[in-house]
Amino acid sequence: MDASTLFIVAAVGCFAIVPFVPALMRLRISILRFFRWSWLAVLHQNHFNGFVLFARIVIFLAGIVSLVFAYIGWPA
Repeated sequence: MDASTLFIVAAVGCFAIVPFVPALMRLRISILRFFRWSWLAVLHQNHFNGFVLFARIVIFLAGIVSLVFAYIGWPA
C-alpha cells in the first residue's frame, strides 16, 4: 500500500470520528473521574462545548491535511 492510500484512509477515519466527539469527551470525563481527577473532570464539564468544538476543528483539519498530502504525493 502506498503513502497516498494511507493518507486517504487516515482522512476518512478523521472525518468519520468528527460526529462522535461529544461521546468521546463524555468517555474522557468518566475516565478522569475513575482516576479521581475530579478537578479536571469538572473543568471539562464546565467547558464541554468549547472542548468539543476545539476537538472537532482539530480532527477536521487533520483530515484536510491528510487529503492534501495524499493529493500532492508526500512524501515523494
